[in-house]
Amino acid sequence: MGQVFFIEMNSNAFFVYLQYGNEANPRVHQQETGAEILQQCSDLDMIVLGVGTGGGITGIGRKMKESCPKCTVVGVDPEGSSMAAPAAMNECDTTFWEVEGIGHSWIPNVLGI
Repeated sequence: MGQVFFIEMNSNAFFVYLQYGNEANPRVHQQETGAEILQQCSDLDMIVLGVGTGGGITGIGRKMKESCPKCTVVGVDPEGSSMAAPAAMNECDTTFWEVEGIGHSWIPNVLGI
């Protein structure tokens, strides 16, 4: 299992899952989320997913490729994020994304692992 930190502050408990670098993130999405999608939609030609932490698209994408090899997996992220290639596609004046967890200036460690 990936790293999980437990922090106690003023008698309140917090768990920090480190989703951007936790290998359990894509593994659980492959085993659980991807399987649930396939249970409801057994044969997919394409699936479009937000990149976010990288774990969902990586795990679900693996499950799709395993079960529907011809399925196209498309990752989406907002304009100005660092996900597009070539890098010139990422150039814009955007410095703030209104939805937390999408839009990055770096590539999440679990993306594509």
